[in-house]
Amino acid sequence: MYDKIINFENLYKAYRKVRLLKRHYPSQQKYEFNLETNLCKLHLRLRDPQKYKPKQYRKFTIYEPKMREISAPHFEDRIIHQAIVRIIEPDIIQTYIPASYACIKGRGTHKVVKDLGSALKKLGDKGTFYFKADMRRYFASVDHAVLKRFLRQYLHCEKTLILLDKIVDSYEDEPNKGIPIGNLTSQLFANLYLSELDHFVDSPSYFRYMDDFVILAKDKDELIRLRDEINNFLQSTLKLKLHPRKQLIQRISFGIEFCGYNIYTNKAILRKKTLRRFVHRFKRKQKRIGKLQREIDSYLSPEFDQELADKIVELKEELDRSVVSHLGFLKYSEIDTAKKDYGYVNKIRLPYLPKKCDR
Repeated sequence: MYDKIINFENLYKAYRKVRLLKRHYPSQQKYEFNLETNLCKLHLRLRDPQKYKPKQYRKFTIYEPKMREISAPHFEDRIIHQAIVRIIEPDIIQTYIPASYACIKGRGTHKVVKDLGSALKKLGDKGTFYFKADMRRYFASVDHAVLKRFLRQYLHCEKTLILLDKIVDSYEDEPNKGIPIGNLTSQLFANLYLSELDHFVDSPSYFRYMDDFVILAKDKDELIRLRDEINNFLQSTLKLKLHPRKQLIQRISFGIEFCGYNIYTNKAILRKKTLRRFVHRFKRKQKRIGKLQREIDSYLSPEFDQELADKIVELKEELDRSVVSHLGFLKYSEIDTAKKDYGYVNKIRLPYLPKKCDR
């Protein structure tokens, strides 16, 4: 397995994946200038996993959808992470049960919304309850020793495990705990860590997307019992805790707020908070493009400012990609086109969705 990870062809394919949408980054351009030499040096350094030492993370804060500290790895470390995931992910995914939906090809947000909606329709509104919860500070609470034990449970290549240990130990929120938000490997580690919870619950009415999960049942007392059992299992086996303010047992007739949707037995509607956030970002990007365009128009010879023109093209492409992505989220939501010239979802006007536009 380790030979496959550090194989030159695998490192090159990993580099090609990492550089997507990063062609204008100075770190990427500098690395590509001597690409073959850099990848050869990387291959030689990785021949002994004990000598690998992850570089320092670049930390910054994002505020949407909520405030989070992102720890971005060095460009070359990204290549290593991608090379690892390309080889080990197929073996690890085989151990997951169908109830796990996050970061898995062929599943994802749309599938969990569709499957949960089908389960609700099958059970019906009458006398059906759900238990919804997520983990308290999940990424920051992942225990390094427990994670390494799970990795050894599914992987048996010693050199690969040494390399993975180096990545796990490269970051801490508190002593021997925490994985960085920003690492590709963190997505894999986080999913693997909670797959133990999936096997513990193992119910056809259980759905998990990363650290958020929902369980359906006809009996409210059964959900209360399950909640207590899950709490005990998380604390004793995974050293995690459910978020005290995000545990809810409720009738499904009120709808289930999950993965950005309000899901009912007969429909799924994007949450107002999700819609407003995207509309705000859309308008903000439009204003920025308009400001740059006015700046170019004010020049007597706009052709001399090619850098600014390229920036506008880049922002427009970025805006188009985000709209296409968002239209995918609208696929399972009811759109009201009766009002004026634009579509409305959950009574919110979507300025990027003209009435004639097909989803």
